[in-house]
Amino acid sequence: MDVWIDTLPARSKYCRMKLTKNIGMLLLAIYLIIDGLLGFGLHLGAFIFLLYLVALAAGIFILIGK
Repeated sequence: MDVWIDTLPARSKYCRMKLTKNIGMLLLAIYLIIDGLLGFGLHLGAFIFLLYLVALAAGIFILIGK
């Protein structure tokens, strides 16, 4: 006895990921991902200041609501 389950329609509505249009939240997500990678040994060297700039920009955009 073979049972076939058609899951294509159920799966198709979950295929796309929706990115946020809020630039502050997007920058915060980037900051958190990079900061998490630093904990695993990612070395940015002199470019670590970019991480601080991303965090600063995220805070400003979240504060002004963009």
